Amino acid sequence: MVTFTPAGFFPAAITVAAGDRILHLRNGSKVQSPQFELRVIGPVTAKQSLTKPAQRDWAGLVTLSPGNYEIREVNYPNFLCRITVVSK
Repeated sequence: MVTFTPAGFFPAAITVAAGDRILHLRNGSKVQSPQFELRVIGPVTAKQSLTKPAQRDWAGLVTLSPGNYEIREVNYPNFLCRITVVSK
């Protein structure tokens, strides 16, 4: 579980094995409808929106390949959680 707080994401960085993972984002901030994104960091940056309007928390299955990712809230670009995905 990753929590979005008034001070940023907690934890600020995690390492997980590649594969299907359940990602749970908890909104512990006062933001009513956060807009979470999962970004793949690499030569070509790709992003996936994770939340819908009026949704405070998000949980879902994501397939992660080895590499580097970031979770961000689009209105707070300085807040992020870095995800390092390693081979199984």
